[in-house]
Amino acid sequence: MARPAFDQNTKFKVLVRDLGLPRPYVRGLLDTMWETCHATGNPIIGDEESVEAAAEWPGEPGVFFSALSRRGWIEQSEDGRWMVHDYWEHCPDYVLDRLRKELERKGFTFRRDELKIEAREHPAHLREHLLQSMIIPDNPGHGTDSPGLSSSPAPTPAPAPAPLEREPTPPPGGSRPKQTRFKPPTLEEVRAHVEEKGYGFSPDAFVAHYESNGWMVGRNKMKNWRSACVTWQKNDFGGRKREPEVNPVLEADLRAYEEMG
Repeated sequence: MARPAFDQNTKFKVLVRDLGLPRPYVRGLLDTMWETCHATGNPIIGDEESVEAAAEWPGEPGVFFSALSRRGWIEQSEDGRWMVHDYWEHCPDYVLDRLRKELERKGFTFRRDELKIEAREHPAHLREHLLQSMIIPDNPGHGTDSPGLSSSPAPTPAPAPAPLEREPTPPPGGSRPKQTRFKPPTLEEVRAHVEEKGYGFSPDAFVAHYESNGWMVGRNKMKNWRSACVTWQKNDFGGRKREPEVNPVLEADLRAYEEMG
């Protein structure tokens, strides 16, 4: 993590003076502490004791920690734990590459400079922030609002299957009502009905006509022959009073079909 000419940095020299130790020794303590962060990819170390343990400080407890915090080498995170100051600005490239590959396996890519931009806003929990942003992206195709973070577009959801058509539910306590099939009347039944109603058309002509076409009304099977009788009487079909000017049978069939509705 140490940069070139690190030994000549004024901040480092002040730390060496505070500790009263040789410069190589102090540098070794810092490198040891940083290596702990490199191994986990996390700048957070923990409490005072954890900071000195990470650096393998052999001296009096609290001395090394006090010097680091006083000179700005460590800082507190939002949750109160201590972390390395500006860790993401100076960490080795392999730490960033490791995080980048982890995100690439999830379909997201970014450059190192873009990661550092994110780190300025979320230094303590950069990895968690990026992963959370990917789970619930703010914009389609992007893990975060920052440029460079991108992912494959979400797959189009499959259409919901069409509901299955079901037969009507039978009424409670019984089965579906059976449809009554049409039963052609006999000539005697038609004669009796015509005489009872006082109709003037010939019942023989009525039966002869419908027997010849299979008791059809137009293209549909007759459902009620008595309704057809009403139409024959109304239009004087099959009677002796007058000869219809149009085809009486066809017109009677159509009218009987309309009345059966």
